[in-house]
Amino acid sequence: FGSSNMWLNILISIVALAMSTDVSFAWQHLTFGPQQAPCEGAVVWLHGFGDEPEGWASNLRGARAKHPNWKWVHLKGRLLSQTCYKGQKVPGW
Repeated sequence: FGSSNMWLNILISIVALAMSTDVSFAWQHLTFGPQQAPCEGAVVWLHGFGDEPEGWASNLRGARAKHPNWKWVHLKGRLLSQTCYKGQKVPGW
């Protein structure tokens, strides 16, 4: 059925396509690992409303250290206009 990296790349592409309606949107996803071969698992992390992947990447450093054979992908949401912020654009899904 293919390698785990192939399926991970397919999953990332599907999520990225689903969240993109703007062709000019430039993703700035963060990826880590695996630090050791073979890759035994993967985590695809979606940050919260108004947040960015860098903060979570820092907070999850310990978890990555405990799982050096996993690939970690922190997706970045596009900027969306929010009525609760009077139309201000913040990262979201």
